[in-house]
Amino acid sequence: MYDVDLHRDWLLSLVDFPPGGAILDVGCGKGSDLLALAARVQDPEASFVGVDASADHLAAAQASSKDERVEFLQAKVGPSLGFGDETFDVLLTQNVLECIPDLDAFIPELARVLRPGAQDQL
Repeated sequence: MYDVDLHRDWLLSLVDFPPGGAILDVGCGKGSDLLALAARVQDPEASFVGVDASADHLAAAQASSKDERVEFLQAKVGPSLGFGDETFDVLLTQNVLECIPDLDAFIPELARVLRPGAQDQL
């Protein structure tokens, strides 16, 4: 049997979060992964951004968050994420890539928003 919480804990344990770092969760859904990661990181300078197309999911994510370092944004996940170059230190996306119709355009966009030496947690 597949244990979602165990899988999330394992995945988040792989993240090497730099001091004052910024994480982007693409296709964050209801924000459970991003909020779990924020709970693990005690750095007050850290920032966490979740992006999802679903207003309902984002409303649930926002209602679940009391952490001022966490922000949820509604946007269609695709070849343009709308962030500046080299904005994030960690990129997390889970169960999203199979939903993207043009991965050849999307993958370079993910790379563009990552800082040099950043982690890509696909």
